[in-house]
Amino acid sequence: MKAQCTLVQQDFDGMIPALQARKSTRSSRRCRSRRSVLQSVNFSDKYYSTPARLVAKTAGNLQVTPAGLKGKKIGVQRSTIHDRYATDTFKGTEIVRYTKQDEVFLDLAAGRIDATLVDSVAADVGFLKTPAGKGFGFVGPTYTDVKYFGIGAGVAIRKSDTDCRPSSTRH
Repeated sequence: MKAQCTLVQQDFDGMIPALQARKSTRSSRRCRSRRSVLQSVNFSDKYYSTPARLVAKTAGNLQVTPAGLKGKKIGVQRSTIHDRYATDTFKGTEIVRYTKQDEVFLDLAAGRIDATLVDSVAADVGFLKTPAGKGFGFVGPTYTDVKYFGIGAGVAIRKSDTDCRPSSTRH
């Protein structure tokens, strides 16, 4: 496919509406079985899968269990798979929601939250490998529960763009 692409940064919640309004040609999003999303758009085949991870101060000795995180603050990007997983899993923890992951990283670096649950690649590149990420690292296990995190990342495609659908879904 010969195509010229322009990257457009936008809020996560606005990706599907922007795609439908033709304000963006494609929208990358983790595939998951949410009916409302699947009724709105199609998805390409999976092209990668990365686990979610908690990021916290490496010297903090955070006990990464639901009981160990009780009373702590975990920052997440609002309305994401990480938000759903943290809310359902870490019951005694205060889940602090943000519009953008960059805002979560700022509050983590400032000590206003104890950890963030985020895609491991986004955390590594967007925070841990930056000056603000010094003294922070991945803590605890990787999180890959298909119920929350799906089978991997795919590209959202407008229902009307039938030529872009995976060959397995063309009729």
